[in-house]
Amino acid sequence: MRTLQELCEAIQSHETLEGVVTACYAPTDSPRKIGSLKEIDDFLLSCGYTSLGVKWIPLNRSEAIKHLQEMLNISLAYGTEMLSKEESERLAQEFSNFFSSENSVWFTNGNRYGWNPVTKSTFENATVVLDETNIALVLFEDED
Repeated sequence: MRTLQELCEAIQSHETLEGVVTACYAPTDSPRKIGSLKEIDDFLLSCGYTSLGVKWIPLNRSEAIKHLQEMLNISLAYGTEMLSKEESERLAQEFSNFFSSENSVWFTNGNRYGWNPVTKSTFENATVVLDETNIALVLFEDED
């Protein structure tokens, strides 16, 4: 079984993903109260991206897994298949398994048709998850 760091590296370096894919996380030394948009924004700022404040869109766990699967499956710029549906479902589920099913919160900055930007890219989509011990980002950027 891979660690979260290994999975993030595998997602980032997957040869069939188009554009720029960033997958990163930050563990905490002690459990924390979850759900702070400020903590999410601070994490994005530390990674070099823009904060969104109240513009983050909450997702429940199953919506977030489906959303991440769709981003892994179909490219933002051209709508072409990057990973098979099966591979993208497997990676999205594997990613979600690193986070508490009861005590995790998931957010996105939008969907493939509209978003609140955290980068200067033409197309982008960010998914952020936070639980008691980890915060993680999977960000897809693409140009046409």
